[in-house]
Amino acid sequence: MHTSLQLMLPTDHSPRLARQFAAGHLIRIAPGQYVDAQHWTAAPRHVRADVLARAWALRTKEPLCCETALLLHGVPLFGTADRLTALSRSGNQGRQGMVPISASAQIPVGWVPELIRHRHSAPTVATQDGHVTVHPAYAAAQILAHGSLPEAITVADAAAKAESAPTHVGHADENEWLRRDMVRGAIAELSYGAWRRRATARLAAGSALAESVAESGSRAVMLGAGLEAPVLQHSVHDHHGFVARVDFWWPRLELVGEVDGMLKYAGKQAGARLDTRDAVRAEKHRENRILATGVQLRRWGWNSITAPEQLIRTLTGAGVPSSPGDRLL
Repeated sequence: MHTSLQLMLPTDHSPRLARQFAAGHLIRIAPGQYVDAQHWTAAPRHVRADVLARAWALRTKEPLCCETALLLHGVPLFGTADRLTALSRSGNQGRQGMVPISASAQIPVGWVPELIRHRHSAPTVATQDGHVTVHPAYAAAQILAHGSLPEAITVADAAAKAESAPTHVGHADENEWLRRDMVRGAIAELSYGAWRRRATARLAAGSALAESVAESGSRAVMLGAGLEAPVLQHSVHDHHGFVARVDFWWPRLELVGEVDGMLKYAGKQAGARLDTRDAVRAEKHRENRILATGVQLRRWGWNSITAPEQLIRTLTGAGVPSSPGDRLL
């Protein structure tokens, strides 16, 4: 739990909350339920999902499903939009609330996260924090069948990782609930053959080697365009030894692909916090060593993933062939 992101209710000094909301210091995540606006935008997506789930539990006992269920079980998802996905027991289905916005966008006064209700059969489980959700395998099956390709491949990669993770005898690990055999079982219960075929093909494309949502999203663009598949997490060496482990490698083209390279120097690997200048220098030094081995290098960021034609042009321009007949939909 992100300790600075607290749910505030009208009983908590209602006049003060009203003044803060009117001034734009609070946002309303549900009728009568508020959080600090700055803390909300700074919190990771899974923390925001936790707060949305706690607010939801104060209003209803309907279990959470799909995106929200997976976030609450610690599964990373593609995208940044905040919305609540719930399993409807009352026969209602569809969307309520306003259009979802990303955490980085300016939040308009009066905004509430989008609520999406689904109707499908699924067993329920509880997270370690006590949230009631559909079983993660069933949530994954829904996204694999109905989500965008980047959303689906991110889930498929998570399922591949769960399958490859060591099991602990006598210990109920939530990761085991997302193993591919369990997801395949949930896919088999989908209502239509087209849904089952799409979900099965997307699940099969998952890789345990993907190390970030950005890498999963990049692979989704490649798969959707029918581009030649790269080797993942390839080690580059020179005559001095190891140079770098790169995200993508096309050996026939001697082409390296890197996504969000600056993140490698933002303190994620060693726990150290480098300032921007240090990060730029470290990235430039790494890039120079890679290029000195005689390979090509192409890098891209989030904009090229969310606007996939940019990434497709980058890779085809570097010689990566495409086969429209191999496109994954």
